[in-house]
Amino acid sequence: MAKNKITEDKKADVAVTEKDVVTEFTSKDFSVTMKQALHCRVLLTVTVTPKATEAAYKKGIKKINKEISVPGFRKGKAPEALVIKNYKSHIEDQWRDLLLHTSFNEAMKLTKIYPFNEKSFRTSKVDSSSLDDGSVVVFEYESEPQVPRVDLKKLELKKVDPVAVDDKAIDERIEQLRERYVDWKECEEDHIAVVGDHVNLTVVSLEEKESENKELCNDTRFLLDEAEMSPWMIKLVTGLKKGGTVEGVSELDERLDEKAKKEFVSTKCAITLVSINKRILPDIDEEFAKKLGCTTVEELRENVRKQCEGEGDNDVKEALREQVEALILEKYDFDLPSSLIEAERKIRIRNKIRQLKEQKKSAEEISSLEQDIEKDVAKEVHNVLRFFFLVRNIAVDNMISVTDEDIDKEMVRERLYWYMFNKGKEFDEKDPDLRSKLYANILTTKVKDFLIDKSKIV
Repeated sequence: MAKNKITEDKKADVAVTEKDVVTEFTSKDFSVTMKQALHCRVLLTVTVTPKATEAAYKKGIKKINKEISVPGFRKGKAPEALVIKNYKSHIEDQWRDLLLHTSFNEAMKLTKIYPFNEKSFRTSKVDSSSLDDGSVVVFEYESEPQVPRVDLKKLELKKVDPVAVDDKAIDERIEQLRERYVDWKECEEDHIAVVGDHVNLTVVSLEEKESENKELCNDTRFLLDEAEMSPWMIKLVTGLKKGGTVEGVSELDERLDEKAKKEFVSTKCAITLVSINKRILPDIDEEFAKKLGCTTVEELRENVRKQCEGEGDNDVKEALREQVEALILEKYDFDLPSSLIEAERKIRIRNKIRQLKEQKKSAEEISSLEQDIEKDVAKEVHNVLRFFFLVRNIAVDNMISVTDEDIDKEMVRERLYWYMFNKGKEFDEKDPDLRSKLYANILTTKVKDFLIDKSKIV
């Protein structure tokens, strides 16, 4: 006989802990004891009355009767006693299946605590069954997270003021625009590199373990200044002329954050000064203004002011979005299924290791960072998953949706970003993972903005 999706199993191991919550439910023919443990673990013990147990047994006989062929009788019309005598084991299998499904359906009606997905079951078994005494059926599974409802009336955010756009801010932005049109002139060959020069360097590792990718950078421009270069490199490069090469060992830059300091590995290298270049910035005049679509310098300054103000508004919005996310994560904590936590943890660790490999980190270096990675990922996973479920519920409760037009607009921005950083690679807008990512990002932003609109700003 075919088995249904809820199949009988022999193990149940939800242990009693101080954090377990036990709840009782009853109906006419069923009583349910529900024990909820950490990580959404649920143990249901369903006690079935003799009457309902017998009804399931009778139903099992009828089902088998319809499936068998008994000489002298039409299908389904064989005497009950004959069916029981010849097909007892099949009837008992069917009986257990019916008890499992009937008990589970009744338990779901009473408890409203549903399995997370089809793979969430650890145990489904008929613990005992008797036509005289009734039955006991046990289920163990991971439940859906019990996500609390966000009380919109209690949301309170701190006011974020935009950064004032003054003449200094406008001047700084215009300087950035001048950088776009900078010209470079190579210095004379006898020019000696000094602090403040722009130098093009090729750096090659001299470490024996580096069998491949010895070239750390090739003809790359640096500013010979502590603002962009570590002190040890400044010491080596200062005083070189074009074509000069110097060997040295990289040293820890004390300005690095703690994580970068842990990842630092001293490397013996050779530095070649390819060229020394002088920056020539355009004058701030009408000719420069016209390059930027303006007729006068005054018009350029006004346009820059408006752009800065618009960016300031966006910065305020983004700061409020960060605030509201932190607020609801702090206010609304809840348990998560361990299978979901573990799956997300593995994905994130795999991604972080891949990133480290792309940064040319050795297996030994990656291994040394293992504890830090585990710690960072554990916190990330808890927050990301909780926020996902909160966003999903808020969106459903308040009819917030994502349209195809929303995704198409975001896809245009994603395509531009892709070609900025992935030259020579084709952009695949039909990638289902990409569309899922965009959908999630758009929905999250919409929900955050909805929460901001409902919040009291103080």
